[in-house]
Amino acid sequence: MGKEVIIAGIGMGNPDTATVQVIRAIENADVLIGEKRMLESFAHLGKKMISDYSGQIVAELIKNTEGEKFAVLVSGDPGLYSGAAYLAEALAEFSPKVLPGVSSVSYFCSAIGKSWNDAEVLAAADRKINIVSEVRRNKKTFVLTDGNISQLLVKLCQFGYGDLPVYVGERLSYADEKITSGTASELAEKQFDNLAVILIINEEADSRIPSGLADELFERGDVPMTKKEVRAIAMSTLRVLPDSIVYDIGAGTGSVAIEAAYAAYRGTVYAVECDESAIDLLERNCKNMMADNVEIIAGTAPAVLKDLPAADLVFIGGSDGSLEEIVDGVIAKNKAAGKDFRLVINLVSMKNIGSSVVMLSGKKALKIEYTQVSASKLRTEQERSLIQNSDPVFVIKADFKM
Repeated sequence: MGKEVIIAGIGMGNPDTATVQVIRAIENADVLIGEKRMLESFAHLGKKMISDYSGQIVAELIKNTEGEKFAVLVSGDPGLYSGAAYLAEALAEFSPKVLPGVSSVSYFCSAIGKSWNDAEVLAAADRKINIVSEVRRNKKTFVLTDGNISQLLVKLCQFGYGDLPVYVGERLSYADEKITSGTASELAEKQFDNLAVILIINEEADSRIPSGLADELFERGDVPMTKKEVRAIAMSTLRVLPDSIVYDIGAGTGSVAIEAAYAAYRGTVYAVECDESAIDLLERNCKNMMADNVEIIAGTAPAVLKDLPAADLVFIGGSDGSLEEIVDGVIAKNKAAGKDFRLVINLVSMKNIGSSVVMLSGKKALKIEYTQVSASKLRTEQERSLIQNSDPVFVIKADFKM
């Protein structure tokens, strides 16, 4: 008979938050394996305990340790941002059974009297969090933090969310458990335990992805801007996904970057711009429109692309005469990363349109498409209605297979 392995979700850490099923499994086990703080709660059982948590090491320990029944302890619920999935894969030869536990989100929301069926649950240690974008979209945003509560709250304040209600739970279920509430601005400068969670409430949240943003929403000055009608075509051609990595090269006022950021709310938009006055506008527009996932890259492409991650989508609104060099730079970067990408270029010069046809064909681009966009608007002055025509723009799309 082989060894029996159970991956047990022990709740918050205090044995009182573990289910009866989990407690019985722990009591029946010959050996307990887990992080030190988890094992301490069950020291009174007198079991053999091994303080380790690395999947492959645990597999070897089970093989080489006397005993028939092993309980591997994981905090919270194994199905919610837990190491249980990795452990289950590493321990596959033992066909481990996974037992659920009380999650931090259910425990905490119960403690503060809030439902969590409508909460977006995130883990700061799992990936980069665009906290402003998440809060903008969700009425309740719950984060398993990574010692970064102050940074999250400071960012919310910077983007105009300082008055939102916030709840922080530290060392949940333990004797020194602490729950604090206040606004983001009130709590931003406070220090919190690394073992903490946070819930942010935004009753004005809107999960819709806005498109065709009005030109009047953007501060512009004398900086060129991709107008709404052309932007709509460019965005529909790009087809931005929630986790896309996007380059907006020649970002100008940021109209494309910000609209792309709304669509890529769990990704990042790198807005590349060399004009200092445009950079200032970019920063203001991103803050005014709460696009925290736009990273402004000051400088000239392709030189400034070298330290960026490979893109899924590349929009070129301005190339300063270096279109082919920029395309070559992106191709080289994505080829090294083994990552396909889509390129969309806006052009107004007939010379550039003609040369781009030859250039993209020579780069072995796939599915090259050219679309001419020209919009007319009715403008009323006094008692007269006038048709105002915009200059035609060519939107060029090309896919690259790496």
